Amino acid sequence: MKNVKCPNCSNFGRAPNFDEMLEIPTRFDDEDEPILENNGGFAFRPRGQIEGYPVWICNQCNNAGVLMKIGFWGKPKPLVGNDFQRLKEDYEQGTGNTY
Repeated sequence: MKNVKCPNCSNFGRAPNFDEMLEIPTRFDDEDEPILENNGGFAFRPRGQIEGYPVWICNQCNNAGVLMKIGFWGKPKPLVGNDFQRLKEDYEQGTGNTY
């Protein structure tokens, strides 16, 4: 996996791959909701896809992410401000879960 920088807080790193995600123990808050931020010490966490490309959300600021649309010459696309808010609202409306 490629390391990237958060466009909001400059946090640097990557999201876990599938095997690494299986090894991270799930923690829960007081309301029995899973705690997704900062799991396993990774800089980002995967949060769905756009057009088949993974979206990573920053575990440090939780207010920005990157679209990992990195073809042969591509670069990750920053998701901040209105783009991030629309993504967050779409996710919460579609799943009924907190982003």
